[in-house]
Amino acid sequence: MTPEQFHKAQEVINAMRSWYSLPSTETKIGKSTDQQYRLALEHFDSQKIVVQAGTDNFAYKPSSQSKMLILTSALKHRSVNRLSQINIDTDNKVAAEELSNIMFDLDQVLGMRKGLFQRWIETERATGKSINEIIAGLNDKCGTRYGSDWLTEMKRQGYKSNRLPSVVLRYMKQIVAEPTANSEADDKEVKLIRRVSKIEKQRPHWRKELDVRLKESKYRDQYIIQRITGCRTEELTTGVRVEEADDGDGYLLHIVTAKGRAKNDEKDSDRIRVIRSANPLLSDLAGKTVTLGSKNKLSYRTNLARITLRMFGTELSPYALRYAITSDLKHAGLSSVQRAEFLGHSSMRVVGKYSRGMNTGGAGREPVARLEKARVEVKPSTPPYMRNDESRMR
Repeated sequence: MTPEQFHKAQEVINAMRSWYSLPSTETKIGKSTDQQYRLALEHFDSQKIVVQAGTDNFAYKPSSQSKMLILTSALKHRSVNRLSQINIDTDNKVAAEELSNIMFDLDQVLGMRKGLFQRWIETERATGKSINEIIAGLNDKCGTRYGSDWLTEMKRQGYKSNRLPSVVLRYMKQIVAEPTANSEADDKEVKLIRRVSKIEKQRPHWRKELDVRLKESKYRDQYIIQRITGCRTEELTTGVRVEEADDGDGYLLHIVTAKGRAKNDEKDSDRIRVIRSANPLLSDLAGKTVTLGSKNKLSYRTNLARITLRMFGTELSPYALRYAITSDLKHAGLSSVQRAEFLGHSSMRVVGKYSRGMNTGGAGREPVARLEKARVEVKPSTPPYMRNDESRMR
């Protein structure tokens, strides 16, 4: 490009840095953060390619607030790197197209960054209320005295709601139906179960495909343990001991239930459940304790998510293996109590939703391991209408 064109390009770049709050130089990030960024950008770009191949407008919406924040940082990090590569030797048309692409990506992030105040206004306006009616309703419910010029003042402050009274914030959250931490967790669980169910219908033997793909992975041992036992990822941080059975019939896996899932007064020895399996994948793990460092949990989840995205077109977390095992157990005829004991639950109420919506009688079901020793004896839950007064007082 000519010096004049380069000068104009630099003006645009400086304006973009100011508008999108981009740093002037690329910041260094750690290996774990780099993996998160790569996964977020891969998913973002793949969705963009799918839409661009069709006729729909692209409007990317992450499944959670945390994923949106990760994508925001990832796009900014990548944008800084791409801007730094534009120099006087770059073709003018190439530079213009690159700047346009960068702005398009960043605008997707800005479109998702509406705060509570803006979402509250949009939700109220969608019901057909005028601005005066919206403010009057707020004043009536919260005892405030905001006037019609309040919106102008909030806009001048960048719609920052951190200085608003707590009663006003609670009211706004109720209007926009902002989810709680528990509802977000439940929603993630339901979405993951749906993804696993969909994969099992399309690729019934997806776990065997993963066996081959992860054969040379550094997390192969951890995957095998979860694949066979359905244990929690945090239980791998304590370590799962694998031993050959004395009678020669398979292997015994000793799993220590995570402390957060056990009672405070429960001793370590009481938190162990033992599972017997004859799966040949365990042959080279006999005599070992398979562990996963607490610092590697994120890397393990990210690695599995990236691999499953490439193989099946959707991300799966290690918990998908737990849901699949639960469906295997149900297909094998185990009761809710037996499934709860196998998975290390003290209550049978949780395991029911694990296999809800799953194809428990499909082609993808596999032979199950056998529980040798339960952590705790699970008692069937009693319906409320059958409980006596004494049980209700406990």
